[in-house]
Amino acid sequence: MMWIAIVLISIFTFIFLFVTFYPGIGQYPTRAMREQYAERTSYFVDGRFRNINEYSRMSGTRSENRSERVQPSGQISVIKRDSISPTSETEPTITWLGHSSLLVQKGAMNILIDPIFSQRASPVPFADPRRFSELPIIPENLPYIDVVLISHGHYDHLDYNSIRQVDDKVGQYLVPLGVESYLMGWGVDESKIANMAWWEGIE
Repeated sequence: MMWIAIVLISIFTFIFLFVTFYPGIGQYPTRAMREQYAERTSYFVDGRFRNINEYSRMSGTRSENRSERVQPSGQISVIKRDSISPTSETEPTITWLGHSSLLVQKGAMNILIDPIFSQRASPVPFADPRRFSELPIIPENLPYIDVVLISHGHYDHLDYNSIRQVDDKVGQYLVPLGVESYLMGWGVDESKIANMAWWEGIE
């Protein structure tokens, strides 16, 4: 019994230390941040963001018309580029960088959405899911990024290593409430971060 107790204590200690100190996990919002969330939106209830609207869950069985294949059989081919130039002042250009990562350009304006350049969408380098394609362009070769837009805090949309790779060339981050805590914990300058609640806007 003593050995079982020692093993369990060791496991829980490792988990606690990992969650507390491993940078990829992110930083939990401070009490002051959480108080601000509650003032800015009614969707922050009892210390958590919650859907207070009426909704129904999707139910039923898998469609017979849907393919059983949930991932490609091989790597998705991409067009590799060494650089990305400014585009037309009148027509926006969108470059797909994998999954939900997009570079939206109009003239010299560059907006990077949900940048993921890591091989796995995970807080640790050995856990799946893995990328289905090579990187079309390495982060070092991206142009100056006026805005990084983060849609939400899942690991396939917000990644520690990817943020660290592009931060030096980013002017502004636009994020949902709560996500700013991750960025600040990763060393991003607070003055570069703007967070927004539901229905808020920014120019």
